Amino acid sequence: MNIQDCNQFAAQNPNCFLATMDGNQPRVRTVLIIIADETGFYFKTFLNKKMNKQMHANSKETVSNCRLEIFSQSFTNNL
Repeated sequence: MNIQDCNQFAAQNPNCFLATMDGNQPRVRTVLIIIADETGFYFKTFLNKKMNKQMHANSKETVSNCRLEIFSQSFTNNL
């Protein structure tokens, strides 16, 4: 999978999970990708949100994406 494949997947599945660190505790929240291109993934947040402060304090973040219909289909098949 190359960057173009990642961007295409993100554009088709904009809901994702963003993990940041709050001191030594991980924090995960759902975000909506607004733009996905060769320079990265972009989403909106407010400047006074904890997420923004956490990202500035520690720039090591993780983004995870899941296509819900695949998850639902997989979950249903395993019941």
